[in-house]
Amino acid sequence: MKKTWAVARKMIAEGVRMKIALVFLVLLGMVVLALPASISGDSSVTGAVQSFLSYALWATALILGMLTIFLSRSLSDEFVNRNIFLTLTKPISRWRFVLGKWLGMTLLNAVFLTFACVAIYGMVHYIIKTHPPIDTRYDEKELKDEVLVARHAIKM
Repeated sequence: MKKTWAVARKMIAEGVRMKIALVFLVLLGMVVLALPASISGDSSVTGAVQSFLSYALWATALILGMLTIFLSRSLSDEFVNRNIFLTLTKPISRWRFVLGKWLGMTLLNAVFLTFACVAIYGMVHYIIKTHPPIDTRYDEKELKDEVLVARHAIKM
């Protein structure tokens, strides 16, 4: 398992070194932080939060999908540039090598998804604080009971 983690660390370092990961992180931050200024919804707090969540989650999925595609290209580049022959002469099996590459991409995506979740959570609370409500009682109740609620719960 040590060898698999070594390949995963190499994959993450390669993504950061190629600046692809940093470009997508900046792009994700710009999209999530700029959306509240451009979205109004139906001029209620609930509408603004619903519109923001819809667009922010869609943009996050798109950016993370593109990041995965660009990072997975590094595996094919190793075949084209014949760098894989140097790696596979080491005592590591092929399946561990591919698993390590997949694990590196998954960990990088998990870090980006965590960043996006924290940013989206913060922006939702920013919208709630700064957007003027139409009807305070109705809008707040609708927001808490219909938008910011978990649909399924795990019973203890």
